[in-house]
Amino acid sequence: MKHDELTELFKEHYNPLLLYMLSLSKNRVVSEDIVSEAFFKALMSPDAEIGNFRTWSFRVCRNLYFNHLRKSRRQGLRCHYGGHCL
Repeated sequence: MKHDELTELFKEHYNPLLLYMLSLSKNRVVSEDIVSEAFFKALMSPDAEIGNFRTWSFRVCRNLYFNHLRKSRRQGLRCHYGGHCL
């Protein structure tokens, strides 16, 4: 993906993705990390793999969040309401 294209997508989709992740994790730091990682994945992915960016990015964020939960639980971190771990 080209840098200019990614910049435009970032401006358009960052806030909705962050709000979505905040609704899942209830943790701003975790949410920002996950959204940033999703944009990094977009930068590294071939354009043909992404298709509809909005759909792709929400799915990637959701999957990254579930990966975060699994990793946190394996490491024995304290989890509480909403399923997020500190």
